[in-house]
Amino acid sequence: MSDFNGRLVNILKQNTEFIDENNDLIKEKVINSALKDDNILLEILLKNDETKEYFFKNIHNFLIFNKDKFIKFISKRYLFNSITDFKNK
Repeated sequence: MSDFNGRLVNILKQNTEFIDENNDLIKEKVINSALKDDNILLEILLKNDETKEYFFKNIHNFLIFNKDKFIKFISKRYLFNSITDFKNK
């Protein structure tokens, strides 16, 4: 799953609003975009087959964004990285 994390970060970085001056992903902006069903975020995720399959459900040929799954995934990924960064200091 860690490979997926890296690919997801690179996919999300396509939107320059999601990155800071150090080219790090800004978790809060990504989550806020998900909460607002932001078209740019959804388009980025839908362009990639892996993220489309993981974060969307196909119901009667309609793709439904699983916002909760996406937000939990982003939150857990960054919580884990924050703990690892703290332990390494």
